Amino acid sequence: AADPSISLDIAQLPGLRFDGLGRYGEFWNNFRAGVQLVSTEARSEVVQVVQSGLYVRVRWKLLLVARTPPAGEAAQKAIQAARGVLDKPGTIPAQGAFGDWLKSA
Repeated sequence: AADPSISLDIAQLPGLRFDGLGRYGEFWNNFRAGVQLVSTEARSEVVQVVQSGLYVRVRWKLLLVARTPPAGEAAQKAIQAARGVLDKPGTIPAQGAFGDWLKSA
């Protein structure tokens, strides 16, 4: 019968190890939650699978579509609104350092 124990080592963090099926599952649940926080879409691709004795090493890459932070969206909308005001004749003069910078932002 196969040994049901499992461990997860992360090559980039040599001191970090997750032993046991519960910790393994907990890692992946937390990983998926983290990916959902920072991206709107994600997929992984297996790049290489190597068996060495009892060990299976999987190299994969994660492709993310980054989520725009809420503060970033608010700042972008504020700049667009200010640009709209600067482009209207007879409102705020669009000359000077600030007006020139805002138009180029």
